[in-house]
Amino acid sequence: MSSFEKLHIINNLLIEGKENAAREKIIRLIDSLNEDEISYIRLPLNDLIRKVGLYPYMDRATANWQENFLLESFTVNIGDKEVVLHREQSKLLSGLLEGKNLAVSAPTSFGKSFIIDAYINLIKPKNIMIIVPTIALADEIRRRLQNKFKDDYKIITTSDILLAEKNILILPQERALNYQGKIAEIDLLVIDEFYKASKKEKDTRSISLQRAMLEFQKIAKQRYYLAPNISELTENIFTKGIEFISFDCNTVALNIEKTYEKINENYSKFDAFIDILNKTNGKTLIYVNSHVSLNEVCTILLGKEKDKNNIFLKDFANWIRKNYSSTWYLSFIVEKGVATYNSNLHRSLTQIQLSIYESEMPLNIIVSTSSIIEGVNTCTKNIILWSNRISNSMLSFFTYRNIMGRTGRMFKYFVGEAFLLERPPEEEAVVLDLELQEEASLLLDEDEFANELSSDELSRIINFKNKMADLLGVKYSELKNIQELDASESSNLQRIAYAVLSNPSKFTNVNLLNAEYKYWESQLNNIFYSIKPTSLGAKYSDIIKVLLVIRNNWIKEIPEIITELEDFDLNIDDFFKIERLISHNLANFLKSFEIIYNKRIYYKPININAFIEKISHSFLPKNVFYLEEFGLPRFISRKIHLSRLIDLENNEMEVNDVINSFLEIGFDNLLQQVNDLDTFDKYVIGIFYKGIGG
Repeated sequence: MSSFEKLHIINNLLIEGKENAAREKIIRLIDSLNEDEISYIRLPLNDLIRKVGLYPYMDRATANWQENFLLESFTVNIGDKEVVLHREQSKLLSGLLEGKNLAVSAPTSFGKSFIIDAYINLIKPKNIMIIVPTIALADEIRRRLQNKFKDDYKIITTSDILLAEKNILILPQERALNYQGKIAEIDLLVIDEFYKASKKEKDTRSISLQRAMLEFQKIAKQRYYLAPNISELTENIFTKGIEFISFDCNTVALNIEKTYEKINENYSKFDAFIDILNKTNGKTLIYVNSHVSLNEVCTILLGKEKDKNNIFLKDFANWIRKNYSSTWYLSFIVEKGVATYNSNLHRSLTQIQLSIYESEMPLNIIVSTSSIIEGVNTCTKNIILWSNRISNSMLSFFTYRNIMGRTGRMFKYFVGEAFLLERPPEEEAVVLDLELQEEASLLLDEDEFANELSSDELSRIINFKNKMADLLGVKYSELKNIQELDASESSNLQRIAYAVLSNPSKFTNVNLLNAEYKYWESQLNNIFYSIKPTSLGAKYSDIIKVLLVIRNNWIKEIPEIITELEDFDLNIDDFFKIERLISHNLANFLKSFEIIYNKRIYYKPININAFIEKISHSFLPKNVFYLEEFGLPRFISRKIHLSRLIDLENNEMEVNDVINSFLEIGFDNLLQQVNDLDTFDKYVIGIFYKGIGG
């Protein structure tokens, strides 16, 4: 069929009112033609592209004056350049510029981030808060906005930064809550992936997100909530006064191969997987449901993929062996062009892998758990669904759609390819109901929201808060002042209170946690086995083993740390996982323990804040810990510190001041003045500088 015949079919679809079908055929047509072939049909193609609203795909050079006028009308500056918005993007931006509160559901490839950038550039608001589900996504957004707006705004991604006159705060909900009472007014409150506030997420983090939404919507002039694939949004305390808009407007197309239908006793899942790898070209993301499956798939790839014989990838592999472990499988699979992504790895290491994966380098496969869906906005040409589960539960249709949304991206991959090795969930409409959870109401003044809560919700909140007031031994009215208490694990709070009241003398010596490490094991064992917390995420004994080893994180190299852990039958994966659990789960638990103990045994208070501060930063200087989130590994930070260029042990400095020091020194000057940097260290520092706007 000729291109003109295809244009005729597209035009007929538009006449019949089938715009989505016409849009998809246009995308597929653009993908199938080279520049010379497109040039022959550019005039009628421009006309059809205009009719379906995909204005960025129009060609200015061949556009008539009416089309050029339209393109000018839909062109906005997003901080560092001008871009053409597609029709639906323009509707969103217009709504925000009119001052509307918007909750938006749109496909992953829609380009929702452009709207925020354009809004900032046009309105120049004083304070914007963007709440995101992960530190990784916060860093990705920071990198984008840093390059555009660092001269006009203080860009904040950590919990302990003094506000400037104009601020862009990009924070996971737990860090956002640290700014309660510190920020008086927000011009625009953005909640990215706001569906995560739903109780159906079965995640205690939904409670902290609800708390953050309730806290900051009170002081927000305007709200902009973002999510993919939602059909309907019920009105509730979180969404009152918000206009819900759902766009079914894809800017890319997707081919789906139901490979699972071919699998039988003579043709295994393994066989099908290898066949897919053999026939696909370009970047490929493999979704797995767990860390166990990730290791399984990486083992298969290690045996089947050939070495790329690429000097850059060999340098990367040797860098991993030198700085992490000489026996870690990651160093061997990167030589074969394979990367991994999971939430346990140090942020700097995942960032390096993603940077290479998204480049022209032959690191063409990335194996990932679900953390990549919420972690970053990476895109891929191909996706292989290894499993139809997430951990041990079946994928919901909603999550499945999110995974599929990683394929394709405007101007990069017009048509994505998906290969399903297991049957996907049945299609269903997604109705989002953000029911208020009791734990999120602890700091809520229900009188403020009395008109927005049902009698049942009010009753549940009052009962829960009475229970918590009794638990803490405080007056009901005092609850809202205990801002540091993490109520998301209410069962743990009850365990703490019961243990403290039953035998307070058991915890007499807990302040020894602030002293030498020789006291840590006995004091932590006493706390763990008296309270039996359920939220730590690993065996108590393993947590203590890792804790005692990583106390030397700043003075020892990671390979030395791993060697010591191997004496306890713990490996590098355990190191990444448990170090993260210690810095978050254990730190939060001990803070709750300290608060409850001091409320109940007020006449003999404890103070383990120094110990909590150490573990919350993984026994690293505070700014070294944060720089790792910015993409700079701790061992490179150590080389920079030892060069005396920047005092990274000075915990009085804000990380923003440290970043400014890096910018003042400059990339080239830093490379000249820091000793012992190898070729790949310099590449990593280059990624870091690019991310801070250097």
